[in-house]
Amino acid sequence: MKNIGALIFNNHPAFESLAKNAYDSFIKWHPDLDCHLVTPYNYSRYYSKYVPGYQKTIAAECIMNAHKYDKLIVLGADTITTARLDEFIDSDEDIVGSLDYPQEPHPFGYSKDQHPYMNADVVCYGNLDVLVALNFLAPIIGPPLFEQGAQNVIVNGTPPLLPEIDPGIKSKVIKRLGQDHYDQRIEKIKGFLKGDKVGVDWDGTKLRVPKNISCKVVDYPYKESKVSYNVRSKVGIENAKTNDECYERNITNFKVEGEKLITPDGKHIKVFHVGEGLGNEKTNKSFENLVKKYLDWFNDDTKKFFVESCNCENWILGNKYPKWKFNGLDESPYIEFMDLKDLMGKRPTPEKNEGFDTVYYKGKK
Repeated sequence: MKNIGALIFNNHPAFESLAKNAYDSFIKWHPDLDCHLVTPYNYSRYYSKYVPGYQKTIAAECIMNAHKYDKLIVLGADTITTARLDEFIDSDEDIVGSLDYPQEPHPFGYSKDQHPYMNADVVCYGNLDVLVALNFLAPIIGPPLFEQGAQNVIVNGTPPLLPEIDPGIKSKVIKRLGQDHYDQRIEKIKGFLKGDKVGVDWDGTKLRVPKNISCKVVDYPYKESKVSYNVRSKVGIENAKTNDECYERNITNFKVEGEKLITPDGKHIKVFHVGEGLGNEKTNKSFENLVKKYLDWFNDDTKKFFVESCNCENWILGNKYPKWKFNGLDESPYIEFMDLKDLMGKRPTPEKNEGFDTVYYKGKK
């Protein structure tokens, strides 16, 4: 029997109540699996200088390594697990992913016969070596997609192009790292994937990208899929436009059938993911307004299902998100880019091997 764990990652106090729902709902459906909750108060402050998504995959690597997990399921703080994740648990691939929003064309320019564009907030890693390599690749790819970009690139190979960076962030990156470094990222990615330019892991061992990395996307192709693991439950098959009108039309028509939450197009929702960059909302008012939008969209049956079948907190039924406080944390814990020169050839060394004093549920085997 494989040793499987899960990680719920929360890097900001605003997510505290959402993250508790993510943690409790996963345990409700998986009482036999370990589950770790990383919060701003229990991970090493060394990691706060990295962008949140990269913090998450570093945490995943540390926890997978420390606990010798064969597989690690990684979920964002803005997820609710609504069923047992059999497609993750029963798969043997190195990366078992789930679909992001519809992207035409692919953000990295890949053709349609390659792996579709995956979201990195609902994923299962079945190979520690692949996760180590992904964490080396993420800062080479850099903004705006970091670890999500690395997850897609490592299974598809050198991308034909890189997604555009917000002009304000781009100017900061170039000022910090230089135009040449920015312009040469594709070549650096190509060299890394070929093994011509290797990093060094925290044991001093030279890194080689594993060959023949296996990957499966559990809800692809979406039209034929019986399940939804990510943001696609908000979009549906016919509605490719990713906007509030589309989300509202689908979410308000979720239905409960026994112990299943079902989309209007008949998919079994196994993970609901808000997936709207909530971390950018840094005030109580703006954050509450964004969450309230979803609370208004969820119908009564869906809310009742979240609370009674997924162990979510009653504020969902009360339709009001709890206020949050920084409690002594830096009010600007995010940075918009990282120093790629520092990260190209070395890794942060975790404290106490794991680097995180996680809130930890020990599964009942």
